[in-house]
Amino acid sequence: MSSNPPADLSPATREKWLKLVEAVRSPEAEPSWRRRNQRYAVDATQVNVLFSPPDGHGPVVLPASLLEVSADGMMIRTHKAIPNETELALRMMFFGLDGLELIVLGHVVHCTETVGGYKIGIALDFPG
Repeated sequence: MSSNPPADLSPATREKWLKLVEAVRSPEAEPSWRRRNQRYAVDATQVNVLFSPPDGHGPVVLPASLLEVSADGMMIRTHKAIPNETELALRMMFFGLDGLELIVLGHVVHCTETVGGYKIGIALDFPG
């Protein structure tokens, strides 16, 4: 995937995101009492993360794996840390949905080092 989205891919609306969550969701990733919105594990989803790092050297395109989705966010795993509050554009390809591509906007709410890289929690920012 390239860093520039095709002209026909604009950032997803909340409605489009919620339809996607419904389509790809699997059993809950954790008990619902822990979160405002239930989280669901996701399989076989490729993500490219586009952002401008704080050092001003950018933009950067970083490959990632989508781990979980919820109504207002997601968790990805990547090999590099991304600082909290960094604004992101994420281009996702859902292999289980005939290669559906989707662009979402968001910002980092936490970045935690883990085995094999970093788990990054992202709050989504929908247009409008």
